[in-house]
Amino acid sequence: MSAWRVHTRHIDFLVAAMAAIPQLADYLPADAAGGVDRDELGRELLEENYHSVDSKYGQYERRPVYRYTEIELPDLSTINGLLFAHNVVSSYEYQSCEHDGWERSQAHDWSSSLRVWLEDDLHARGVDPSDTAYLNGWAVGPKYSPQLAASAEMVE
Repeated sequence: MSAWRVHTRHIDFLVAAMAAIPQLADYLPADAAGGVDRDELGRELLEENYHSVDSKYGQYERRPVYRYTEIELPDLSTINGLLFAHNVVSSYEYQSCEHDGWERSQAHDWSSSLRVWLEDDLHARGVDPSDTAYLNGWAVGPKYSPQLAASAEMVE
């Protein structure tokens, strides 16, 4: 299995998705005002991904300074939006699991909570996310837009 560093926009997407779901927000790092500390959450997620790649390839790369940048999510009340978000979190987990401490990390807990929440919502709508994939729904980079996510074609 290979591993790669996800783009910071991928992390922004995950942070925004986690913070948007009230059932998850209570378990995320809090800022002084009692909201989600998006910078801290993103730093933790990014660190686990870098740690995974470093462990996989026996190297150490300096981490970028992470600051959350606002990102517009696809509509998470739609099947397309839920599937796109599911693919993004699944990709993150796949790229970040290449070290012994992954399953004990907060990033694992947060990302798996998001994935399970998305899967539960999709199953309630009669959709099995393991049976459906998007052509362009695995990574979020500088060219991401919610319109791109909404226009993704389902492949069966």
